[in-house]
Amino acid sequence: MRSRAVTRGTIAAKFSPRSAGRRLQSSVVACIERRRDVNDVLGVLIGIGPVVGALLWSGRKDRLRRRADHVRADISAAANRVLGGESVLSVHVEPRGAWRTGRVHLSAPGGYEFLIASVSGAVIARLPAHYELVVDRA
Repeated sequence: MRSRAVTRGTIAAKFSPRSAGRRLQSSVVACIERRRDVNDVLGVLIGIGPVVGALLWSGRKDRLRRRADHVRADISAAANRVLGGESVLSVHVEPRGAWRTGRVHLSAPGGYEFLIASVSGAVIARLPAHYELVVDRA
């Protein structure tokens, strides 16, 4: 049912209070639905975020540990070549961290420090960047 104002084309007919109320109501409903969607997405992100973060952190630690294992194998092989075989020399590698360098520990029992001195040149030559050499006495 159309009012006379509509047939005449007045501004009052285009913006009747009834249609303004319906538009306001539909925009409020649309706004609430958008907020629900945002809340749903935010809830999923908050729920999944810690799991994804833990997986990424674990993967990074595994990569650094694998790299440290490769460094240990390389340095042990170099030390064994210099010494002519296995000995009482111990090689332990700590992986790099986010804010610290990796460490290569060489240790030998008391009285066998000459083993460390004899392999130190080969070890330093094989030491990768971001790793430091630590000499321990067992």
